[in-house]
Amino acid sequence: MTRSISAELLAAQQGNYRPAINLVFHDRDDNNTEDFSFAVGTSNRLIQCQFHEYLYDDYGFVVLRNNDLAIPDLKGWWVEPGFGADTSVGGFGGSGEEYEKIRRYWVTNQQKISAPGNQIVILQFEGIWRRMMRHLMLTLGISPVFGATMQKTIYDILEFFIEENLKADVASSGDRAYMASTLEAIGDQSDTIIDIITVFFDLNEHYIESVGEIMQRAQNLTKCYLRVKKGMVFEVRYPQTSDSGDATYY
Repeated sequence: MTRSISAELLAAQQGNYRPAINLVFHDRDDNNTEDFSFAVGTSNRLIQCQFHEYLYDDYGFVVLRNNDLAIPDLKGWWVEPGFGADTSVGGFGGSGEEYEKIRRYWVTNQQKISAPGNQIVILQFEGIWRRMMRHLMLTLGISPVFGATMQKTIYDILEFFIEENLKADVASSGDRAYMASTLEAIGDQSDTIIDIITVFFDLNEHYIESVGEIMQRAQNLTKCYLRVKKGMVFEVRYPQTSDSGDATYY
């Protein structure tokens, strides 16, 4: 889980540095971009930003200067924020802005606010978990008997919802192409449950469940959790008391 950063960026983060925040917005089809990064972006519009990452939730907001009224409608656009420092100033020996990106967020609301001499835009965001908590799963087959698959581990179930279910929805409606994700191979993170034991796992057992609720219920059968990374990539994490300190956040 270690995030790789350069020695220059590490030195800058431990000293008196100028922050670098990468905020490049992409439209739904990834055909157009708008750069509101700090400190080099479009006229340094960034006033404030916060992005929150939780186990089953993620959201954020950004405040931008808009005195020239040039910020377009960004609702539905996405961004993978990057946070770091400008290592070319302050004697850190770097070549410029260096940053590490986090998971993807989508703009859900955009407000224009005016005050004497100022115009600002406030953007509200939701991440992949909050989106999956609103999306219903797709079922295939003829009601009331739907298709079933047997001999699946919990890892297989999670992989289906992260990769296959969203692809099926893309084929049927084209509505979630921007949510296509990948689950990494489990590697050394097995708890001997998640990828070993096959389970009888009913869907919509008590009520109509969202994709996020089903994935959360599946994870609760194990000792693992899912971590979301940049590029719409999920990874399985199995924390143990004997783990070495392999995760550092700056």
